[in-house]
Amino acid sequence: MKAIIIYLLGSISLIAQSFDLLATYTLELNTDFPNSHTTSLFINSNENISYYILDFGGIKENEFNEDSNEIIVRSKNTDNLLIYNKLNEFIISQELTFNDSFWVKESLSFDWEISNETKESDGYVMQKATTTFRGRDYIAWFTKEIPIPMGPYKFYGLPGLILEIYDTDNIYHWTITKIEENKTIASNNLYPEHHDFLSMKQFVEKKENSDNQIDASIISRLPKGANLKSVKSSTMPVERKGIEIKFEWEED
Repeated sequence: MKAIIIYLLGSISLIAQSFDLLATYTLELNTDFPNSHTTSLFINSNENISYYILDFGGIKENEFNEDSNEIIVRSKNTDNLLIYNKLNEFIISQELTFNDSFWVKESLSFDWEISNETKESDGYVMQKATTTFRGRDYIAWFTKEIPIPMGPYKFYGLPGLILEIYDTDNIYHWTITKIEENKTIASNNLYPEHHDFLSMKQFVEKKENSDNQIDASIISRLPKGANLKSVKSSTMPVERKGIEIKFEWEED
């Protein structure tokens, strides 16, 4: 029986979408607030699309219905990060500020350098590749045994599924934990198809303004002589400490 992922966002009108592969990853965050999260990559290789969902709340065991073979995720928009990748065309991502979320549409490409170095894990022969993305250097391990050019987060473009990827400072580390075939995700529209999307530059400007306003508001309420130390949540990428810390328009 096919498992069904139900992703509830408060709508009773659901749309079923089929995927030939579901890759589940663990994301280890070695940030100021170390943590780990389960992330899911739904792939439709025929249509060259993928949905990447980071569930900050996690899937509880008691939300799995063994009789119907359904996994039910009940959470609000702000508890999840969603990235839609239309391969070689565009990426739509839900980007978070301190107290809001925005939809960003952009075109990305990765300059991968593929090594002859290999290793084996869980029965898969993996090959090493490296790239630089928005201020961080990454090492990826992919397998040609699953010839799908996708990976977690926004990463794609290798001749096989990315099973592991991490930055060289090991602050962000994705490791695959499960691969399943033939999945259906039932939800309202996962992302707004008709929307005034922001560019990444527009979003960064909004986030900087939001952060500055929040800091200014906090400072204005501090006792005389007190200092401000930012303690924002590690699950919501902090500007210049998140996954993306340097952008294309900032390159020398």
